[in-house]
Amino acid sequence: MIRALALGALAFAACSGCTGEAAPTVSGDVILVTVDALRADHVTPELTPTLARLAAEGISFTSARSNSSHPLQSAATLLTGLLPTRGGSIGLLEAEPSAEAETLAESFTRSGHFTGLVSSQPLLGREGFRRGYADIQIARPGETWAAAEVAERAAEVLGDAGDGPCFLHVHFTDPHEPHVGSAAPAVSFAALRERIGAGVSGDELCTPDELESLRDAYRSEIAAVDAAMDVLLEAVALRAHSEGALLLFTSTCGEEFLEHGYVGHSWTLNEESLRVPLFFHAPGAIAPASDAQPVSLVDVAPTLAELVSLPERRSGFDGDALLEGGRPKDLGAREILAELVIRERCVMRAVVTDGVKYISASLWHEPKARPAVSSSYIETLRAAAEGQFELPPVFGEPVKELLYDLRNDPRERTPLGAMSRVSKSQLRASLEDYRGYCATHGLAPAPAQVIPSLSESSEADALEALGYL
Repeated sequence: MIRALALGALAFAACSGCTGEAAPTVSGDVILVTVDALRADHVTPELTPTLARLAAEGISFTSARSNSSHPLQSAATLLTGLLPTRGGSIGLLEAEPSAEAETLAESFTRSGHFTGLVSSQPLLGREGFRRGYADIQIARPGETWAAAEVAERAAEVLGDAGDGPCFLHVHFTDPHEPHVGSAAPAVSFAALRERIGAGVSGDELCTPDELESLRDAYRSEIAAVDAAMDVLLEAVALRAHSEGALLLFTSTCGEEFLEHGYVGHSWTLNEESLRVPLFFHAPGAIAPASDAQPVSLVDVAPTLAELVSLPERRSGFDGDALLEGGRPKDLGAREILAELVIRERCVMRAVVTDGVKYISASLWHEPKARPAVSSSYIETLRAAAEGQFELPPVFGEPVKELLYDLRNDPRERTPLGAMSRVSKSQLRASLEDYRGYCATHGLAPAPAQVIPSLSESSEADALEALGYL
């Protein structure tokens, strides 16, 4: 068993078998629904009536955060219960669950579940994300599967899953850029990035009407996911194991709309990029509740391990089980850690505790510089591979530090110089503890992708379309 770190409020719970002898709370199907770039503040009764109803009927964690603003790093954390650096899931294109980390699909397979994956995100096609699934349907680069098609494909997988219990992972990308919605917005994220790179600001960068049209497109894409959920729910209801079925819904990250001078995600660890919806829905097994304790996606895998009594695993967990007896656990004081480790463009970490947030970056680019950094990403990779450029370390000395009082400044408008309640030095120490934890227990990441023809490949086209190049 990996030694648990309990330093101040920070505790990386390393349990190789946290299911113990407890009987499972959930004995039917388990449906994991994830969405790219869906902000927590956009799951509302008006915009997403189905999701809002399900959240109200289950346990909704209203202070949930992703552990990365990059969807692949976040998805790997959710599926393994390991933080990005510790789980070896860092990088831009190469971020995926380490070969040494057991994924949820592998755990459910060992427990006797039929496993399926349906995803409209082509970047989930890497082997680490596919491991453990019996039925795999992933859109190819350049393909566009709307939410309705994803739901229909998921329904077919459920129909073919047989009479035993099923673990199905359904992943929607509709709210991910490019934001097209039901009506094309007046300006695109790509155009805004060009303007930002050229130093444009104010209304010349984006008028209020242009920004609202972008938000309208984003909301339209979210509404499409909500409508598709009805198709998925109907398919679940037809299953033999629908009674006692668990539906878990969350997002891999949020989305920036110029709150901090940029658009999209995978560049910062501000709240608009990290706050995500998270709820568990299982009538009869889980009592309705709304819980405001700080939680994150790294807690999902250990929670499912206890709810379903999944087999023990060697790699342990960095999170905690959130439920006990169908109700939220009292988690006590906690620190939530988020990371964004893309050595070609940004390396940063954040710690949230007691209403305070600390961000430390050892590689940071201001918004104006980011478009140029993205456009040279492939050249940077090649230069590093040829020994012409040394990538920065995964853990480096901070070049930028920010401290926010989230209780009084939830939108992170005014960084603080110091605080008596929680100091920068305390939170720096937490990150130093994590560095040591990774040095001792970290799993090896995949090597950076250096493909000679990448600039002409479908992978590069997919990255560019998604706003990463």
